[in-house]
Amino acid sequence: MLDYILILLGGFLGSYHCIGMCGFIPSLIESKNFWISNILYNIGRIFSYAFLGFLAGYFGMFFHKIEFQFIQQVLSVIIGIFIIIFGLQIAGGLKEKGVYFLDYIYNNF
Repeated sequence: MLDYILILLGGFLGSYHCIGMCGFIPSLIESKNFWISNILYNIGRIFSYAFLGFLAGYFGMFFHKIEFQFIQQVLSVIIGIFIIIFGLQIAGGLKEKGVYFLDYIYNNF
């Protein structure tokens, strides 16, 4: 019984993520027919998530066959460092010193 409650709670709390991340996107789609634009948006969304899930699963199966644990740990640390640097860049903590490629990305895109 507790499993079902946790699943329901996870779905309920996860819905706020969906509202915050992509709730405004359908309202930006301009079309004469409300239903067609929403159907096309949801078909594209479902296809995109399914395709990205397929790619993640495929590469996961490929990397599972080889010893990938050490590489995964190194990549996790490197990506974590980049996330911290990028966060400091956005917050302004690295504005004076700057990281060239992050300055370029932040100012041009």
